[in-house]
Amino acid sequence: MNEFTNFEVLELLAIYESSADVQFQLWLTMTFAAITASFLARDRLTKTFAHFMTSIYLLATTAIAGRWMMTIYRVNLLVEAYEVTEQTFPPWGVFLALSTFLMFALGTGGCVFCIYYFRSKS
Repeated sequence: MNEFTNFEVLELLAIYESSADVQFQLWLTMTFAAITASFLARDRLTKTFAHFMTSIYLLATTAIAGRWMMTIYRVNLLVEAYEVTEQTFPPWGVFLALSTFLMFALGTGGCVFCIYYFRSKS
């Protein structure tokens, strides 16, 4: 295995963090697009199309969650392989990860709720 300097390991961690941020931004964009589309099309949104829209949204959300988990897995491999100390990670990192996960879970549930709620209000 190639040996990296501490700087290179930290740079790789920053790249992985950036990748997770981009994935989260993509999910956030998809969520607001699905909510907006279901609101604007509420008069024409049939039950079948609502199921279709929800299925596509949930599949895309699952794919992004999988990528996010893969990024976390790679970070853990890197940390273990190069014995990165906990001092590298800020103490608020756990709070940020939990708040992002909560936003992801609540946002997904809220989006699916909105698709069917707007349809029922038409």
